[in-house]
Amino acid sequence: MADTTLDSGHMSILLQIPEATEFHILVEQRLESGTLLVYVDASRKLTILLLSDEKTERVGRKTRRQQKVLSATMTPLLIGHNDFILSISWRQRRFVDARVNNVRFWQTWGHCTIPGYILLWRLQNNNPVSDFTEQNQLARERRKHTLGGRHPKANRTPGGREYAFKSLEHEALQLADLMELAEAGKEHHILGIAARLRLLLTERRMGLLQTCAAYLDMPLIIYASEPQPLPTDFEIAIFVAATAEPALMTNVPIDVDVWLDTEAVRYRDRSYTCRELIKDIGDTIGSHRDLDITPLAEGLMRTPGVFSHYNDVTRFIRTAGALTLSLANQVIQKNSE
Repeated sequence: MADTTLDSGHMSILLQIPEATEFHILVEQRLESGTLLVYVDASRKLTILLLSDEKTERVGRKTRRQQKVLSATMTPLLIGHNDFILSISWRQRRFVDARVNNVRFWQTWGHCTIPGYILLWRLQNNNPVSDFTEQNQLARERRKHTLGGRHPKANRTPGGREYAFKSLEHEALQLADLMELAEAGKEHHILGIAARLRLLLTERRMGLLQTCAAYLDMPLIIYASEPQPLPTDFEIAIFVAATAEPALMTNVPIDVDVWLDTEAVRYRDRSYTCRELIKDIGDTIGSHRDLDITPLAEGLMRTPGVFSHYNDVTRFIRTAGALTLSLANQVIQKNSE
């Protein structure tokens, strides 16, 4: 902890949810004229309390001579018993931002997308267990082979490399604008992002991003978490952890084509990959290209709003959008060198 007072501060700490508990205090940190308290209850929800040393208050089975300044109880359930990182920031006696494993569950400014649950995956170490080196190389070679076997359609003029890269530049600009609009709270643009991702990543033979990378024989490496089993006690569960650069919880190098074929969703008794999720949303909800809705898309649309599990899908599409935009800019930069 650093610069922590009752009025402002930040905390980032490694914690673990007990396997069975009715009430358990995870953090009890003394501040100047007060205390920061974090506890978990039987419903597996976290509560954060900022207390000042003024009057008596009962917290669980303990009594303190303190007054509650502010509190936040997280909406999402915590699934699993692995270690996790809790990050909290507060200013002027208000919580500014609170996250579990970098997933935001509380924010007092702007637009905040709250997930229905947070899956506590295994935190990474400096030596990841998973090794996708061989699969990454095969994906790169497969893209070159696919590009080499491509033939222009009948009655069409071949666009070639120049046209492909110009198209990628335009798509990257559109995607960047859509991402900015969605981040500003205009969530309906998530559908536009999904439609762009379908074209960039999951076209029938090869996405535009992969096509341009194949012209350069360029790897498309992102960084994922160790593979995690999705919970089976929900009708639908969505989970993805990947970043453009290595981070504490995402440091497994993986080619984007390999990542696209990893599990992202479990709906009822079936598992869906990242590729299938992007294609389902992009082909139906995102563009209405296919008016016959797939079972997965139907499940996502079941309740009011754009999606049934709107927050989880929103986070997935935003993550995939950020990864794709980063890779597209890398490919465009490489082509200009």
